[in-house]
Amino acid sequence: MSQATPPFVLFRSKGLVWVQDADTTIVIDKEKDQVHILQGQERMIWSWLTLGYDFRKLTGLYASALNISSAAAESRLVALINEWAQKGMLVREEVVYG
Repeated sequence: MSQATPPFVLFRSKGLVWVQDADTTIVIDKEKDQVHILQGQERMIWSWLTLGYDFRKLTGLYASALNISSAAAESRLVALINEWAQKGMLVREEVVYG
């Protein structure tokens, strides 16, 4: 992981349920009465998150899947995770080592 991106832990927001079919994941936020449709790379990443993979593993898998550098994968993941956090789909907590 790069020096610029602090480690963090992700939690799915309470009230979320999701269903998967062959090419789509539908995430439903019952508390906010919102629906999010995930396909392609977003669907793949959500699947890995629901398996409990940490950020380091996500970065490696994503880089391998797209044949891109770890730095590029990390940058894309951080942007997507921030987007999902803004939508209330994820809660991002910074890890403080002390």
